[in-house]
Amino acid sequence: NEAALETLEMAAQSHREPLIVREAARAALALGRLDKAAEHLQTAIDQNPSDAEARFMFGLVRDRQGQPEAALTFYRQASRVSPNEGRYLAAAADALHATGKERESLEAMQEAIALSPDSGEVQQRAGELFLRAGLTTEALEAFQHSVAARPRDPRA
Repeated sequence: NEAALETLEMAAQSHREPLIVREAARAALALGRLDKAAEHLQTAIDQNPSDAEARFMFGLVRDRQGQPEAALTFYRQASRVSPNEGRYLAAAADALHATGKERESLEAMQEAIALSPDSGEVQQRAGELFLRAGLTTEALEAFQHSVAARPRDPRA
């Protein structure tokens, strides 16, 4: 909520801790304040260039701004910093699909699943991508894995 964002922003300004700055960005992103989120994320990356999560979140901002190419750049950066994080690669797969690179997107998603087979988030993204690509059997399987990984999550 707005109060949480305001508190995090005050803490970020006084402490300049990358984690606090990134959490202020997360709050701004949740509230749809994309320019503010981008500002905080740039600060977090400037403070800690190896912050893969900040780069991933910057990709989310660019995605929501309708900039899939820019989002892809940030997702790839996050994947390079943290190559074993499947959700970064899954997000890159979505961005690849949005830019018309279907074959590459499916390959990236398969790699994301291999990295994080038990991740409900990765499986959910995979199911959505496979469905958009017309791969209904693969989509159903991914959705089943997503539900199994997150049985109490209403988004699964």
